[in-house]
Amino acid sequence: CEYMTGGTVVVLGPVGLNMGAGMTGGEAWVYDPLAGLPARVNPELVEAVRPARGELGPVRALIGRHAALTDSERAKEILSDWPAARKHFWKVAPRDEVETLSRRQEGTLARSP
Repeated sequence: CEYMTGGTVVVLGPVGLNMGAGMTGGEAWVYDPLAGLPARVNPELVEAVRPARGELGPVRALIGRHAALTDSERAKEILSDWPAARKHFWKVAPRDEVETLSRRQEGTLARSP
């Protein structure tokens, strides 16, 4: 996500150090069952936050599409126990973008599958 300027990325595996450095827009959703992500981002550049409950609907849909197109075992495993898996996601966005994305969600009714 180093040169990411917009869009959405879903990461289902481990990430390297300085995740999101140089990210100027968009958002990354990282599945992190070991909760090691906060140590791998530069908090001056990006913010890693646990998403609100209703924010993960589109992420689940993207993982489902990935599973259908690639037959990914990892994606199928995550989807098979979604209530437990959704607790392990982080939303990563540029510090300025986090505020904008949060404002967009204010006052909206989001459904969580």
